[in-house]
Amino acid sequence: MKGFHNIRLATFTMPLLLVAIAPAAYTQAARSLEPVHTEAPRVADNGKYYAIVIGINNYPSPLKPLETAVKDATSVAAVLTKSYGFQVNLLLNQDATRVNILNAINRFRDLLNENDNLLIYYAGHGYSDHAADKAYWLPIDADSIYSSNRIIADELTTDIRVQNARHVLVISDSCYSGGLSRDADFPTESAGQSVFLNRMLKSRSRTLMASGGDEPVSDSGTDGHSVFAYALLRAFEQQRQSVFTASDLFYGSVRQQVAGKSDQVPQYSVIRNSNHDEGDFVFVKKDEQLAKSPAVSSTPTTDQPLVTQSPSDSFVVLKAPGKAISDADLAQIHQLLTQYEIAVNNRDLKQLKTIWPEIPPKKVEQYKTIPKGARISITITMATLLEGNDNAIVKCKQNYWLDGKTQDDNVTFYMGRLNSGWIINQIPSSN
Repeated sequence: MKGFHNIRLATFTMPLLLVAIAPAAYTQAARSLEPVHTEAPRVADNGKYYAIVIGINNYPSPLKPLETAVKDATSVAAVLTKSYGFQVNLLLNQDATRVNILNAINRFRDLLNENDNLLIYYAGHGYSDHAADKAYWLPIDADSIYSSNRIIADELTTDIRVQNARHVLVISDSCYSGGLSRDADFPTESAGQSVFLNRMLKSRSRTLMASGGDEPVSDSGTDGHSVFAYALLRAFEQQRQSVFTASDLFYGSVRQQVAGKSDQVPQYSVIRNSNHDEGDFVFVKKDEQLAKSPAVSSTPTTDQPLVTQSPSDSFVVLKAPGKAISDADLAQIHQLLTQYEIAVNNRDLKQLKTIWPEIPPKKVEQYKTIPKGARISITITMATLLEGNDNAIVKCKQNYWLDGKTQDDNVTFYMGRLNSGWIINQIPSSN
C-alpha cells in the first residue's frame, strides 16, 4: 500500500443505500427477438445540464493534504462544460465548506425542473464509521474524521431525493462500500439502442459512480490525476456515441481502466430510498445538442463574436476577435452567472449581494417583487476583456419563465476581477 499521503481516506459504507447496476444489456440483446428500432433519442426533451464539482487538496492538519483532487475537479468541470454543455458550479479548497456544498445542492432544488439533469462530482477525503454503519464526506472545514462539519451520507440522500431534476448522478472519487448492493435489481447498458435510451431519458434516476468499494483509493495516477479521474476523463473524451448513459460510460471504459491499474474496484449503483425509478443519467455531446437546437445565424463577419457553440446551449464559450480571454476566466464568469441565476430564482438577496457587492437599493427592491414561481436562465452570447484585463463586458440572453409563458431579453453584465475571481459591478438599468 502506498503511504497515507497518497491515499484518499476510505469513505462511505454508503448509507446512501446502494443498488448495483450490472452490465446485462448484451445478454438481453442476444435473447431478444424484437427488431432493432432506429428512432433517434429525443434529446430536445431532456432539459438542461447542471453540475456541482468539488475538489479539495488543502486539508487542515491532522488530515493529510491531497495532491490531485483540485486538478481532477477542474479537468472534469472543463470537459463537462466544453464537450457536454453543462453549467458548472465549481467549489475548490476553501470554497468547499460544509455549508457551501449543501447550499449548492439545495439551491438546485428550486432552480431545476422535471426535465433537467444534475451531476455532483466530489474529489476529496471521506470517512466510513463501520461501528455506526455511517459514512461521511469531509469538506475543507472538517479538521478530523469526527468533525461536526463532516457531511453524512444520509443528508446527501435526502437532498438528492427531493430534487426536481429527472436525473441526478453522484460521482465520488473517494471510497464507498458496495456491501449493501447484493440483492439489487440490475438495470442495463444501452448498447447504443435508441428505444432503450429514450426510456432512460424519460424515467427518473438517482445513481452513484464511486471510485472504489470499502477500501482506500489512490490519490496518484497518470498525468497528475488520480487513477479514477484519469479513467473517467479518458472515457468522456473517447466516447464515440453522441448520446449514452452513465452505465455505458462506466462499464464500457471506466471500470476496466481503474481495476486494471490499481487494487481498487469502482462501482456504479442506484442510490436506494432516493426516489429512483428505472432511468439512468444520459449524457449528450454538444454536436448532438447543436443538431437538435435552432440553427445559429449566418457565419460571423470580422466584427462579430466567434461563436464556438449554439446560443441555445446551456454553457457557451464566446470570444470577441482580438480580445484575449482565458478559459479559466470564462469558467469563473460562467460560475458567477450560475450563482446569479440561483440567487435570483431563490430570492436569495444575501447571496446576490455577495456576488454583486454594490447592487443599488432600487435593484434590490426590483428583485423582491419578482413573482413566486418565476425563473430565469442566463446564456452568454459574448464575453470581452477590457484593457488591463481586470474588467469584462458579458452580453447574455436571459430567458424568463412564469406560468408557462417565456420571454427573452438581452442583458449586459459589467464585471470586475476581485482577488482570484469575478464579481458583478453593474447591470445597466435598461436591462
